[in-house]
Amino acid sequence: YLYTQETPKDNIHVQTVSMREHIKGRLMKAGIDNEALALSNALLTGNKDLIERGTRKAYSRAGASHLLALSGMHLGIIYGLIYMLILKWGRFSKWRWHLLPPTLLGLWGYALLAGFPFSLLRATIMLSFFTIGTLAQYRQPPLHTLSLSALCILLISPMALFDIGFQLSFIAVFFIVTLYPSIKSFFNGKRLRWIWDIL
Repeated sequence: YLYTQETPKDNIHVQTVSMREHIKGRLMKAGIDNEALALSNALLTGNKDLIERGTRKAYSRAGASHLLALSGMHLGIIYGLIYMLILKWGRFSKWRWHLLPPTLLGLWGYALLAGFPFSLLRATIMLSFFTIGTLAQYRQPPLHTLSLSALCILLISPMALFDIGFQLSFIAVFFIVTLYPSIKSFFNGKRLRWIWDIL
């Protein structure tokens, strides 16, 4: 007979699927159904199985397909909440390093829930380095953080270099961090610069 032993990796996968189903169940209990349920589930867990073909085509024609793919934008919202609730109040205190574990747990837990797509993995690694730099009170250049993120992913999975998702994700962020400062210099008013920072 064949004997199969469950590995820790398999167990993590089972737990992740179970958590996704739990979140979907909570959405359904909240009265969300049909297309709203499909979109909410995709945005929260990265599972797009419930989205109808017509809806996907509509998002594609509108040039908004990236909204359905979990990326740095989604993780940035979560990081913003973590920052407001945890990091903002204690990043200069003597016990600030105690804030690192819950922050990393929140970031990596969400990435695990979504299944580690390259765009989200890049953002998770970048924000992890950014958090460490913030707590160390060291302002690291964004390109250094981006390069470290790429190096970490390629050390684990060298073939990721040939993945189109990996390439587009890093190219997009590269141009954002290189063009951002020069474009910001065109805005004179403090309020306009604040709006540009958020965008």
